[in-house]
Amino acid sequence: MKFLRRVLVLGLLALIAFFAGNLIIVFFGKVDNFTPSNRSTNHFESASEKARNLTHIKAISAELAGQPGYVNLADIPLPLRQAVIAVEDRKFYDHPGIDLEGILRATLVNIQNGEISEGGSTITQQLARTLFLSNEQSFTRKAWEAGFAVSIETQLGKDKILELYLNTIYFGENTYGVAAAAKKYYHKNLQDLNLREMTTLAGIPNGPSIYNPIVDPQASKRRQQIVIAAMLKNGFIGQEEADNIAGK
Repeated sequence: MKFLRRVLVLGLLALIAFFAGNLIIVFFGKVDNFTPSNRSTNHFESASEKARNLTHIKAISAELAGQPGYVNLADIPLPLRQAVIAVEDRKFYDHPGIDLEGILRATLVNIQNGEISEGGSTITQQLARTLFLSNEQSFTRKAWEAGFAVSIETQLGKDKILELYLNTIYFGENTYGVAAAAKKYYHKNLQDLNLREMTTLAGIPNGPSIYNPIVDPQASKRRQQIVIAAMLKNGFIGQEEADNIAGK
């Protein structure tokens, strides 16, 4: 009975997030002087300020695309895209911005632990956090994140969301985006990366200070193994290729 109540509450929260995200679009106005929160010295403090930015996500997208180092999705190697999707959000092209199954699983773990120990965030939720929110571990932030993700999905296509994510996600070492990460860790252009390097990079965003190959090569290697296993499970690579990448 207790489990059923939890499921019902979580379903209600998901619905609230959905409607809140769309109401934000209706009621708030224009944004000026946008700066992604993870590159700013101060995060957006008020809900209305975050919401004003969210209503103009297309304009924000265009602004980001004009920044130095921004790479179009077509110029990001397919295996790197697949590696990120496999390990971060395997249902990315199927969900509406939030993955209810993932949220339920993560929330039940968090309830058991009495704290936010698992995120269950989709790529779209991570993008919402990067652009509009702080990294505060709280249920309030997670609720905003879910609402923002749904709103972003109503305004942008999946490919554009993935493109924005890959260009803004943090890779440690004061490095944002896959192109900068390729330069930082391998001194290469994206197109010159091999699969071993791509799978290493794909593992970093989950914990940039933990899986950074400069700081801890062993932890980075362990995380890479998880990426390889996820790619294999999702059919992006075969067993022989997985063994070759892993150096077996």
